[in-house]
Amino acid sequence: MKSYIFLIGLLLLAANCYAQEADSSSQLKKLNVSGYLKQLSILNFNKDFTENIADNFLHQRLNFSYEPSSSLRLVVDFRNRLFWGESVQNNPTFSSQLKNTNDWWNLQKAWINNQALVLHTNVERLNVELHKEKWNMRVGRQRINWGMSTTWNPNDIFNAYNFLDFDYEERPGVDGAKFQYLISDLSDIQLVYAKTRNKKDIIAFRYFFNKNKYDMQLIGSWYRGRPSIGAGWAGNIKESGFRGEIQQYFAGNGEKALLNISTEMDHVFKNGWYSNLGILYNSNGINHPINDFSEVNLSLSAENLMPGKWSLLSGFSKEITSVWSGNFTTVYSPGMNLLIMIGGFKYELGKNLDIDLICQSYFVELNSVFQSSRNAFFLRLKWSY
Repeated sequence: MKSYIFLIGLLLLAANCYAQEADSSSQLKKLNVSGYLKQLSILNFNKDFTENIADNFLHQRLNFSYEPSSSLRLVVDFRNRLFWGESVQNNPTFSSQLKNTNDWWNLQKAWINNQALVLHTNVERLNVELHKEKWNMRVGRQRINWGMSTTWNPNDIFNAYNFLDFDYEERPGVDGAKFQYLISDLSDIQLVYAKTRNKKDIIAFRYFFNKNKYDMQLIGSWYRGRPSIGAGWAGNIKESGFRGEIQQYFAGNGEKALLNISTEMDHVFKNGWYSNLGILYNSNGINHPINDFSEVNLSLSAENLMPGKWSLLSGFSKEITSVWSGNFTTVYSPGMNLLIMIGGFKYELGKNLDIDLICQSYFVELNSVFQSSRNAFFLRLKWSY
């Protein structure tokens, strides 16, 4: 904890020093504070309701941004979570599993860690950004978003998003440095270095441009000890959105070659319905029935966007009234006969105050029998400020 408090102090000092040297007529000296407070209750159960696990956690996020001049910005975001329930009681290593796998700096602290309560703090963002007319540079813990699709992002090699973790809206960050040069209003180049654990760093280059009304990107990288290349696109076919990404990891550093491909289409109908369809190919994914659900790796990452070789997605959502909305998504992996169903309703209780009811159900073929394997209900109350 002392290490990152010291680091925050240095960043604030650097920002103030820069502001003093800047032209006083251009100084913004603007501090923005935002965040939310959430309470999430979770019930995990099996098909017979004979194995029920109830958990709760209180989640607070604080986001600070400070702009001492028109070309300098400092960001510090905190994530504070208080956990209690059966998962905490039954898992003595619970707190050690809360750290983001992308983080290199140890900017976390378990203030309370016992079988009754776990109170955990992590610095989610901590960076300084300097920007000029044609270029900008950001150093520190940050979100680097190279994904172009909505659900599966093979190009998001720095901090892949787990779409099953619906309660993590901000998505994980990465510790590193990003340099961006603007070629034109519709094209730029980025060079990124990310420090990761086990000395398996990532160095990547991206060229982003627009061609025939399509946003496109080309990526080259040295990814955790082996080369990788990728490409992505986003545009429209008539009135429907059409996006996709490709990422090829070459063999090396003890890992075999891997190819991830995703494509997605979405459409907004005149009656307010929104629908999207997606396909994901994971060359190293499972393509056969399994005998135990523990073989299904749902710790999703840049190299494991879904455990199956093929995954098909269909989703629908609608704003039912001005305060009610609903959504339903299915994901199916045919080779392993895995079906995931996700549904939810949201109700706006008042300004910046929402309540959500969400259900996730997993069905899979085990020992030649297609059966319910895992289910969960989530009830969430969220106040944003």
